[in-house]
Amino acid sequence: MIAKIFGSKSGDSSASDTPPATVQVPTTKPDAAAVPPTSDQATVEAGSQPVGVGSVEQESEVAPTKMDKATEVYRRLYKKKGATRKEIVAAFVDEVGLTTAGAATYYQLIKKRRH
Repeated sequence: MIAKIFGSKSGDSSASDTPPATVQVPTTKPDAAAVPPTSDQATVEAGSQPVGVGSVEQESEVAPTKMDKATEVYRRLYKKKGATRKEIVAAFVDEVGLTTAGAATYYQLIKKRRH
């Protein structure tokens, strides 16, 4: 019957007499040493600090982001009476190095977060 389905010749008896090959699947779990740990399973060596937890000296070395710089500019200019949106966006372009479109986006995000 199998020979007819797969189109073998009717006189070929070896195709119908031979069972299909089987594949054995391992039932044991892989060694724990062979599997790399996930971030939840990562262990910290004695005396070292986990990633993201550092001393004050390490954190001060990180350069401020454009959002941090723009927030400082916004706070400084917002305190000044009469600072318009146009002036603040222009300051973002000049002082932070944003494009006009990026500066407008940052202005809106900072304003939204402030309220």
